[in-house]
Amino acid sequence: GAWTWRRTGVLLGLVGAVAWPLAMLVERPFGLSIIPGSVDLVRTIGGAMPSQAGFGAWDVLLVLGIALGALIAARKDGSGKWSVPSGQELARKISGGLGLGAGASLAGGCTVGHGLTGVSLLAPGSLVTLAAIFAGSLLTTVGAPRPGAASKAA
Repeated sequence: GAWTWRRTGVLLGLVGAVAWPLAMLVERPFGLSIIPGSVDLVRTIGGAMPSQAGFGAWDVLLVLGIALGALIAARKDGSGKWSVPSGQELARKISGGLGLGAGASLAGGCTVGHGLTGVSLLAPGSLVTLAAIFAGSLLTTVGAPRPGAASKAA
């Protein structure tokens, strides 16, 4: 059948449950955290600050797997295409990324760290952060202008 959000949720739950013991086996207690793997990947590719982990670390493989999985899924359903964003779209995406980074700094972690790892551990700060993420998403969805809405109203 079709790939559903329920299947995705169950799979993420299973991966999250297995991530902690696997991380502890290799003495990298990060659970499903993306940042350590991303840092190690950049260090390994860049070579300026060689990583001890290299490409074989499970969190580096997790980061690569996320990108590869997204590519495979997009190709499979036909929604994936390479494109170059306009200057306005690029500025919007960069400002969104900076906003996410600032929010992660203020919240003491990112959406993945709080939403998947912290909530699974019932960490009070993660529960509060996840509630704030949902509230912010709802307000943004309701309040943000939709592309093309102005041209349809005219």
